[in-house]
This record gives sequence, structure tokens and C-alpha cells, in this order.
Amino acid sequence: MKHRNPIAVLIFSIITLGIYDLFWLAKTKKVLNRETRVHTPTLFLLFIPYIVIAIAIIVAIVIAVHSGLHPQPNITCNNLQPGQVCSATTSSNPGASIAIFIILILGSLLIIPVTFWWFYKYSEAVNEYTRGEVTTVLCFILLWLLRFVGMAILQDKFNKRDLAPSTGGGFQQPAYQQPHDGGWQQPEQPGQPMPPPTSPPAPNPHESNSGYPSVYVPPADHQPQDHNQPPFNQS
Repeated sequence: MKHRNPIAVLIFSIITLGIYDLFWLAKTKKVLNRETRVHTPTLFLLFIPYIVIAIAIIVAIVIAVHSGLHPQPNITCNNLQPGQVCSATTSSNPGASIAIFIILILGSLLIIPVTFWWFYKYSEAVNEYTRGEVTTVLCFILLWLLRFVGMAILQDKFNKRDLAPSTGGGFQQPAYQQPHDGGWQQPEQPGQPMPPPTSPPAPNPHESNSGYPSVYVPPADHQPQDHNQPPFNQS
């Protein structure tokens, strides 16, 4: 996650009237989809209800302008008295007005469930990304109720999470190294001073390579003679 100043996130969101808000959500959503198993849908879903409402308004304006430029007169010539003329009135198309009204209602009703569902999926991804420090309910409340302030709080949590040492997803048994003296020792942890190098111990002449004491056997020509035995007669 990119490191951002939480105060700057809050100020930019207020100054741009929510435009930076959408930019921040899009950037963080991309990282959450890459780093977590929860897939947050596209940010375009948040615009669908507003697009529907905008289309309904545009259609209503076009119909109103078209009716003003090309009115449809209704001529009434029934029960005329002597000296009266036919009356003409204009009226709008009631079917188009009803259709536009229904579209506006549907677009308004879509705003709440679509936005609710999107922010819920986003909150689930934040819960997994922060390893439960920001729960799904807490993240949803921050974004739904506090919005700009909640974004600044979440950005601060993202910054602290990225600065924290990573555990690598689980416990890893450290490898052991064998020094020169033949024993086993645990490798030094980061930040600890290195121990002074040790030289191998001097070999003991009374010990064999197997670790057991050796027995000195003199050569055959240096075997001690038993003086009690008679000398060997070579004849």
C-alpha cells in the first residue's frame, strides 16, 4: 500500500468535494484485490444508480423541450353556440412522464443497496489486509458514516501495517549453523551483535578422530624384552 499522509487525504477529499475520495478508493481497492483473497468489485458500480437518475433527468428535459417546440393541440368544437369558435389546448404525453418517474424511483432505490454491498466487500478486504486490526464492521462504519475522516483513519492503519515487520504468513523455524568447533548454534537475530570468531580447539594427541582415547602401541623393534627368559639360541 502506498504511504500517504492521513491529514492530506482528509484535506484533499474536502477540497475536491469527494473527487479525491473516489481516487483513493480506486487505488486502495486495487492493492486490496492483489494482497487479499477478497475481491472488491469495480468502483463503477457506485456510479450506476446516479447514471440511471441522470439519464432519466436528461430524457425528461428533452421531452419537455420537444413538447414546448412542437405542442400537440387538442381542438374541441363540440356544443358550440352561435358566435363561438373551436378551442385548442395543449397537453403533454402522460405515458412518457410516468416512465420517467418510474426510472427516477428505481435509480434512487438502487443507490442504497449497491453502495452498501460495495463498501461491505471493501471492508472485508480491509479486515484481511490489516489482519483483523480493522474489522469489517468498524471499516464499514468509518466509510459509511464518517467518510472523509474514516478514510484518513484507514490510511493511518495502512501506513502502520506496512511499516510493521512481516511474519511471512506463519512461524518459520530458523536454520541452525555449525561453527568451526563442531557444535550447533542458533543463527544471530537481526540487530544483535555478532559474537567474536572462535578458533577451533587444538587437537589432543591422546584422542583419536573417533573421540575415544587412543592406546599407544610401540613398533615391533621397540618391544620390551623379558629378562627372565633365556636368550634365544640361533643355532
